[in-house]
Amino acid sequence: AMTSLTIPGYVNTIGNNVFQGCTQLATLTFEPSSDETPLTMGFYDVADDDGPFYDSPLTTLNLNREIIYTFGGYDISSDNEGLFGGKKNLKNVTLGDQVKILSKRMFAGAGFTSINLNKVETINDYALTKTAITALTIPGYATTIGNNVFEKCTSLTSLTFEPSPSDTPLTIGYYVGSSDDDGPFYDSPLTTVDLNRELVYTFDNPNE
Repeated sequence: AMTSLTIPGYVNTIGNNVFQGCTQLATLTFEPSSDETPLTMGFYDVADDDGPFYDSPLTTLNLNREIIYTFGGYDISSDNEGLFGGKKNLKNVTLGDQVKILSKRMFAGAGFTSINLNKVETINDYALTKTAITALTIPGYATTIGNNVFEKCTSLTSLTFEPSPSDTPLTIGYYVGSSDDDGPFYDSPLTTVDLNRELVYTFDNPNE
């Protein structure tokens, strides 16, 4: 009946199904690696493959190191398949300095209303889709934002892009819809945008 867990920084590999049946695991902490080695983590390998914490009602995550998420070589195509995807009770997330990448659907459908991206450089497709974020700051360290990152972020009203410390433009994708493709914030009722850096907008639909 484990309710909280700390993964020490010297652990470098976690296999599949490690947290299967951990139905009371609510608080999870990943300590930083002393040499910034990423942690390789597997998934929930059952009938329908899902993220490693599929059974766990996570509410609090303290992520202080980079995670390489190995989803069995398959495409991550649903929220529950994301590393922390589908965690509607996940209200509190802290990202440490070693976290530079948000993997595909990493927080898809999570319940938090805010997140400090800290030193994040790359935000992959659908990483924040369906979250309840109301305001977001994109750090100047970020260089790439993929497609559909903000899909169904229907509470996002305030957006700030911090300046790049090296004047590097930020490459941002779009909203790949089922029929008509749109801008990346199609679902977001933005009222305030504070834009402090150059954006390279890649709307790579060859038909439009």
